[in-house]
Amino acid sequence: MRNDNKQIKIDNNIYKELKEISEKIQSKEVLNPISLSSKIEKVSKYFKNKKKEKDKILEKFWNEELSRQFSAPICANFADGWKEEDIIKKAMLLSIYLRLDGLKSSQLRKFLDLATNVHNLIKYQKHQKNLHEEILPRIIKMRYILAYQAGKERTVEKLYAVLDPMLQILQKADDNNFKKNFGKFYEFLQAIVAYHKFFGGAD
Repeated sequence: MRNDNKQIKIDNNIYKELKEISEKIQSKEVLNPISLSSKIEKVSKYFKNKKKEKDKILEKFWNEELSRQFSAPICANFADGWKEEDIIKKAMLLSIYLRLDGLKSSQLRKFLDLATNVHNLIKYQKHQKNLHEEILPRIIKMRYILAYQAGKERTVEKLYAVLDPMLQILQKADDNNFKKNFGKFYEFLQAIVAYHKFFGGAD
């Protein structure tokens, strides 16, 4: 019983560290990501070889802290509702969660490569007319590849939960809005990959 109480206390302290990270990112202060590194490393070391505790704490962290930031309606409203500051903060939050949950950098980069192909097509497309129609098959491909990866790897599930509502909006966008909307999506995805690597995401 004493050991159980001790474990609960340790778990609560780890959760508190995660909550402080979340609150610091969401504050109005200009944040230096380096200031979060020691806390993230502390949590990561605790999670090593403690899968049961890790899954329990991260589930609580997602449900009580992050689900409000990444609900399907909020993600679907990224094009009109997210400012530049929101993109950075949300990317930072999600990347930390994915890093602690064990998502590999290589998995993120594979999906980023698909998005980069679309970005380059848009960038070098001379005629903007029918742009969305031409790129639509690639957006659909991104959705089903991400869904496949989420079904194959548990650590991709939250990434899928966040990105798929955004891809649905891109799938429905018209030519007038598609370029701007995809640019915002691509910026968010790039930031996730960058911060995931910055905070120690494994290859």
